[in-house]
Amino acid sequence: MDGNSRNLLYFALQGLLMLETAVALLLAHLLADFILQSDAMVAGKGRPLVLARHIGVVTAASWLALGFPLAPVPLVIVAATHALFDGAKQHWMARQKAKGVEAGFGAFAADQTAHLATIALIAGIWPDTWAGGLWAWPALHERLPLLADLPAAMA
Repeated sequence: MDGNSRNLLYFALQGLLMLETAVALLLAHLLADFILQSDAMVAGKGRPLVLARHIGVVTAASWLALGFPLAPVPLVIVAATHALFDGAKQHWMARQKAKGVEAGFGAFAADQTAHLATIALIAGIWPDTWAGGLWAWPALHERLPLLADLPAAMA
């Protein structure tokens, strides 16, 4: 195999790893922001302890979806940026409410866009995070063959 073919293969594999990491983080985000987040959490995220609880759920869901990899930096970035974006949204919504203005869909859309951009950035910088997790282990796939199809099922 010549150098160009080897480089093309390398980038194709990196793209697949990036997709697996991105899909796992997207799944975790959807679970944490829409299924595991109660109405009380949504209403109370202006309070630090409620926001911290939500960030804990986001981080735990991300770690689980990635297969518990030993990769603290991407998880810290998920947690920190999620806290930053949700905190900023809460602050902006409170200021709008004080003015008698409804924040509306714009705050939600900006928040979700920021979260999705972070997921894309993490998957681009650390594409093999999912591959370092439990769900990618070949020995586990032998015992649980359905796990081999997990990335395709998440996509």
